[in-house]
Amino acid sequence: MLTSLILVATLAVSFGPDAAAMPVAGCSPEDSLIGICTDNEQDHVDIEGERRVPRVPQPPQQFIEPPPSRHQNGGPPLAPGPEPPSRYEGLECTIEAWQERGDRCIVPKTPRTDEVEPEEEEAAPEAPVIPTITERDVLTFAPAPPQVTTEPNGVAVVGMPMNVVAPAQQHVSGGSLFELPVTITFTPTRFSYDFGDGTHETTDSGGSTWQQLGLPQFSATPTSHAYGARGQYLLTVSVGYTAVVDFGEWGVYPVEGLVTSTSTGSSVRVVEAHTALVEKSCAENPAGPGC
Repeated sequence: MLTSLILVATLAVSFGPDAAAMPVAGCSPEDSLIGICTDNEQDHVDIEGERRVPRVPQPPQQFIEPPPSRHQNGGPPLAPGPEPPSRYEGLECTIEAWQERGDRCIVPKTPRTDEVEPEEEEAAPEAPVIPTITERDVLTFAPAPPQVTTEPNGVAVVGMPMNVVAPAQQHVSGGSLFELPVTITFTPTRFSYDFGDGTHETTDSGGSTWQQLGLPQFSATPTSHAYGARGQYLLTVSVGYTAVVDFGEWGVYPVEGLVTSTSTGSSVRVVEAHTALVEKSCAENPAGPGC
């Protein structure tokens, strides 16, 4: 806010020759020279003007009355009390606050551009409760039944070995179990043969052909069988698999029991073979003896 100091000057214009030389009582020569004081009793014209001088604002002065001293009342002097709190205490520092009490205001922290706020760690998902797994739980994932072949093809001779081949390989299935994604591995470990005449055999192999084994026809093998009578028989082979279920991050669990896949029945015709000396072979004479 500016306040103006107004100076009023009167310029005397005299009409007489001696007017300018006449001194004015109470006026200094310098004031008379600049014309701010003249004698209005002479013949002249008064001209008024203003001169403005800006005034510099002064900060308000704060006065804190000191506490009364016991020493003034004749007693011992009091210990100095706590300093009065700054009006900027607890605020961020400004120029005014720092000049008044820099140790009471809070200096703002300048964030570093290279600082990266750590990301909040996601809470680990709760581990599911996985019950005991049995073969019934994974039947829908079981391998397909084995394909069974016999040597000779579909025919056997009474008292002579007939070879059976039912190959099976390790099998992997994927899907969902207990509402969790899984991978199940099946490994064949047991082969059960039902030859249809009341005879059952169990081996750890699905068998091989005579040619693969390097054997002549009608040779005995781990998967061969000799029928004791003529007739038509139904042959089946069941493959037992051990299974392991992989739940990924939740672990790997074995399946209790064996998962079994059984083939469809294969018909085997069993005939008798007789030795006879004939003139012609059965191909030459189908109606001949033994044909």
